[in-house]
Parts: sequence; C-alpha cells; structure tokens
Amino acid sequence: MGSNVGDTINKIISVKTGKDKKIKKRSDVIRAVAKVLKLTTNTVQDLLNGAIKYPSEERINAFIEVLELNDSELSKVNEAMEKDNIIKLKEEANNYIAIKQNIKRMEDVV
Repeated sequence: MGSNVGDTINKIISVKTGKDKKIKKRSDVIRAVAKVLKLTTNTVQDLLNGAIKYPSEERINAFIEVLELNDSELSKVNEAMEKDNIIKLKEEANNYIAIKQNIKRMEDVV
C-alpha cells in the first residue's frame, strides 16, 4: 500500500493483536486478509510494506473487515488514503475512462 496507508494499518495491527486480544498474532491477520482476497500471504505482506503503491479499495477493505475497525481507526485509514493520493488517483482514473468512452461514442456517431 502507499506508505501512509501501510504504516497506519501496521500500527492498527500492532494495537489489535496480542495474547489477551481477539486476534493473537500479526500472521493471523495476514492469513485472514489473504484468504478474503484470495491472495498469497506474500502479496498481503507487499501491501503492508508499501511494495504495492496504489492498492485497490477492495484490498484496503479486506483489512478493515478482518480488523473490525472502529470509526476512529477508519478515519485514520481514510486520512492515510488521502495522503497517499489513493482516492484522488481512483477518481482521475474513472474520469479518464469516462472521457475515453465519450470519445469512442463520438467516433461511432461520426
């Protein structure tokens, strides 16, 4: 994930895992997210360490689901997504696709 999102989720994982907590180990989170997304645990690790710079919302949502984030934690993840320009890039990509579709339609009319 982008560095801010990865750092934020890593911090949340640290807070939500431990002997006396619902989730015992970091590796439990990684395996659960991998299962939800049908990815390898190595790919999930890549998401957390920032090797995948612009992860899809689906991938971020898998962490949110597995970690059962509260409103405060969700807010922190959203702020991190904004800092990493993940939301902005998605909007720009959607705009680009819409423009390309409109150009194609105009070409078909002409």
